[in-house]
Amino acid sequence: MPNYQTSMLKRIPSLIILLFASLSVSSQSLDIVGGWYGVANIGNQLRLNLYISRENDKLRANMDSPDQKVFGIPVDEITLNTDTLTIKIHRIGFSYKGIYNIARQTIVGQFMQSGFVKELSFGREEIQAVLKAEDAQDKAQELPYYKEEIVFRNKKDKIDFSGSFTRPKGSGKYPAVVLISGSGPQDRDETISGHKPFFVLSDYLTKQGFAVLRYDDRGFGKSSGTFSTSSLYGFADDARAAFAYLKSRADVDATKIGLIGHSEGGYIASMIAADNKEIAFIVLLAGPGTTGKEVLLTQTRILMEAGGAEESRIKTEENTIRKASAVIFSDKDSIAQAHELKTIFEDYWTKIPESDKSNQAYSEGFVNSRVKIWQSSWFSEFVKFDPKPYLEKVKCPVLAINGTKDLQVEYKSNLSAIQSALEKGGNQRVTFAAMENLNHLFQTAQKGTVDEYAFIKETISPKALKLIGKWMKQETGK
Repeated sequence: MPNYQTSMLKRIPSLIILLFASLSVSSQSLDIVGGWYGVANIGNQLRLNLYISRENDKLRANMDSPDQKVFGIPVDEITLNTDTLTIKIHRIGFSYKGIYNIARQTIVGQFMQSGFVKELSFGREEIQAVLKAEDAQDKAQELPYYKEEIVFRNKKDKIDFSGSFTRPKGSGKYPAVVLISGSGPQDRDETISGHKPFFVLSDYLTKQGFAVLRYDDRGFGKSSGTFSTSSLYGFADDARAAFAYLKSRADVDATKIGLIGHSEGGYIASMIAADNKEIAFIVLLAGPGTTGKEVLLTQTRILMEAGGAEESRIKTEENTIRKASAVIFSDKDSIAQAHELKTIFEDYWTKIPESDKSNQAYSEGFVNSRVKIWQSSWFSEFVKFDPKPYLEKVKCPVLAINGTKDLQVEYKSNLSAIQSALEKGGNQRVTFAAMENLNHLFQTAQKGTVDEYAFIKETISPKALKLIGKWMKQETGK
């Protein structure tokens, strides 16, 4: 699901589209040029590397978050006034202010994002990883099953998808499943914070006797198309095309093809199963059962509470989401909506702590970026989407599982909503599971926060894999 507060920590490159911004620098700028290395304590140690250069007497910079496998984040503003270094990355609401000590070659300060303030100091010595998110689950190895690199086509939108098809060795027709990724552009492995959940899930299910198709999202990896202008409904057409591809294969049992949707992919799986009676089953992994608006509101509160934000700050975020959502739900044209959204985010800006708004240029960049995000096809459709009418029409077997440590799709409200919708539609072939201590990725977690993902060695809990595999075998008669 989209993370309104902490999307930086999940998928920074997909959000940042601005080029480097630059301002005049002082005579001391030459000394600050080069690599700087720091560690932020956010419950776990998170390395942040800052690279500063000078072009035509102007400072430029970019940043890496190596523990999250995110590199080359453009810095939009960087200034050095006497000994005070200020950095801003508009699109993710990140700002940093530190005191530069030339003699000691250190920068000591704090960074702020989404209302959270944390200490962050930089030095010249590169810092080694505290813990690498290397997991034997997703290490490359010789596969004990058949694997094929395939291409299938969404004929409606004229998009070619690149994917991986796996099945057990030997002849025959196998029950099969399509893996549908969560929000944002994803590769076929749904790579997140150094982990490859879909590779691990595919590997496990193939070894359990299933054929599995996973694919790069449109406009990402080796697939064609454009992600940024697409919406949930376009992504559903992509998954339909994947289903049709599996149905066409001689080594797949066309009567036993299901869908597994993770997070937002759960929305999509329900949409498809609602009007396609050939879908044999669906698995909703951390799938939401409430509207996109409600997901954002709940996600915002529990993530900010986990980060120690004050109640007044949380309410400011919630009120802004409600107001912006009301605009998106209205029948007004895009120009009128943009005007209203601009007013809402300008008002929001006045309620942000003063430490996060040092100049008007940043305010304008922040406001404009929020308007653009809320008016994008994907985000606006997500906010308005209600899965209940679709779930009420789903008649095939359903497995819905959520982790109790999931702070992105809260398990109680969403499992309850899914259950209510399925019961209203008369579907009794359903299984629900709230899995203790698992997060949004189904890792065994302590906090469940987004920043924790990269530091957990496990990619998917074995107990989650076992539950999914056992249930699928039961429903397909394997």
